[in-house]
Parts: sequence; structure tokens; C-alpha cells
Amino acid sequence: MAKTTIVDATKTENPAAGGTMGVTVPLKMDASALAKAIQAAASQQPQTVRVNPSELIKDAAARMEDLYTRFNALRQIGTELHGKSLSDPIPQTLKIEDISITFRSVKDGKESEPTVAHVKNVVCVGDISNLLSSELGTIILALQQEAAAVKETATTAEETCTKARQTWEANNPDRKIVSRGSDVSTLTVADGPAPAAPAGPVTLQGSDETPTV
Repeated sequence: MAKTTIVDATKTENPAAGGTMGVTVPLKMDASALAKAIQAAASQQPQTVRVNPSELIKDAAARMEDLYTRFNALRQIGTELHGKSLSDPIPQTLKIEDISITFRSVKDGKESEPTVAHVKNVVCVGDISNLLSSELGTIILALQQEAAAVKETATTAEETCTKARQTWEANNPDRKIVSRGSDVSTLTVADGPAPAAPAGPVTLQGSDETPTV
């Protein structure tokens, strides 16, 4: 007698094989993991977000203004300390009244409320030289990144406006946009063919009058 093998409570016999038992194995697949993977991949696809370039540039300009204000104030201090050794005392041309440090303490993953510590006694150049150097370098990098972002935004906006203008001109063949120097572009009607000149002089006459030459 042939040996019977049962898989998932299903068995079949194959008569063509001379009584040998054939086994059918049902195929089962959990597609939930695959569906989640596809959904995650779709969520990572770049999505188009419509933005107002003027708002982006305005926000970047505000950040750059703040960075420049900080940079200029720190540069004033650096100018007074230029050429000094780290062990040299603070020069008489510079009066440091206070250095404020705002900080938060973190314990067990929780941050405390901000606290301000004041340092009122700065003895030598080395006390603040490293702070100045690091902060100036960071501000310069931040300004570079903001400028690059503004440039990219302006370039993208220019390309978009160029395409939009080309589309507008194609849809409005009887009109055109004329740029007048630094003024805002104005909309004008495209020049059409010049009217034909009259064959002879034109005069006003009544219906009962003899035409004049």
C-alpha cells in the first residue's frame, strides 16, 4: 500500500502515476506586511507642495537681518581684540559689562525652564576669544545657507514665471506684455495691420450735393 501524506488536511491521488499518491500544498501568504511596505514606500515619494516664493524670501530676509545684526555686534568686539594674545588683558578700548548665558538643565529626559547666568568678570582675551570665533563662523555658515536658499527660490520662481508667460502668450496671441525699463510690465494690444490709405481726398457732403474733387 502506498504511503499517504496529509498536508493541511488535503490529499489527492494521481491515477497516471500507478497509484502513487500526489500531494497538493495550498499556498498561503500574509500580504499585510507587503501592503505596509508598499504604503511606506509611497509615503516616502517626493510630493509637490505649492508655496509662495515671496513668503519664503521674506522669511529668509528676516533671518538674514537677524544674523547680520549679531555678526556686526560680534565683529565690533573682535576688532578690539584683534592682534592680542590669549593671555593679554581686555584692552581699555573695550568694556565688557556682562556675558549672558541662557540654558536649560535636562534630567530624566525633561528640560527645565530657561535660566540666565550672567558673567560680569572677564579677565583676559582668552576668556571670550573661542566663543567669538565659533559664533562668527557659525553665523557666516548660516548666512551662506540662507543666501543659497534665496537664490534657489528665486531661480525656481523665475523658471516657473517664464513657463507661465509662454503659456499665456500662446493663449493670447492678440496681446503682449511689454517691459518698460524698471517699471512693472504693462499689457498692451498687439500691433495689427495699418489701415489702408484713402485713394483720394475725403470731404463731407450731403446726398444732393455734387461731389468735389
